[in-house]
Amino acid sequence: MVDFGRDVSFLRDNNLFRLRSCAVILHDEKVLMAKNIEDSWYYSIGGAVEFGESLEDAVRREVLEECGVELEIDRLLVVHQNFFQGDDGHDWHEIAFYFLMDTSSVSDWSALVRHESYCMSGVPEGKEWLEIGHYAEEEAYPVFFKDIREILKAETPLLVTTREEPKN
Repeated sequence: MVDFGRDVSFLRDNNLFRLRSCAVILHDEKVLMAKNIEDSWYYSIGGAVEFGESLEDAVRREVLEECGVELEIDRLLVVHQNFFQGDDGHDWHEIAFYFLMDTSSVSDWSALVRHESYCMSGVPEGKEWLEIGHYAEEEAYPVFFKDIREILKAETPLLVTTREEPKN
């Protein structure tokens, strides 16, 4: 049996559901992403919402845990319905809310990268600034961050649905 702790996640048969709250942290035409030694790809700052926790509180908690800074939310950018087969063999159904973070209080941008944090499996993760103009060249998720300039122009949050083909 998988232990999700307090995460709003559940496993039914081979299907895994997770509710995520994620941060979009931008600086100098770059977006802050995380990466760990177990995986070949970059992923967004954020994580599972805990039972009883609002989406807004969850993203602020995740930013503090992963980047060591307290940031406020500017606005909700994207609601992402993501269907994929994980490396764990589970068929994932993930709903993620992506919030643009207000970075006006940041004075030491390198501190966000230096802060020590750990991924879901407990492995240390690093952070890197990926250039928005070259984002599509990286193995990075969510893929739609390559269009972040256009997403920022939207007056209301966007709904994005991604369905990846099964790996087998």
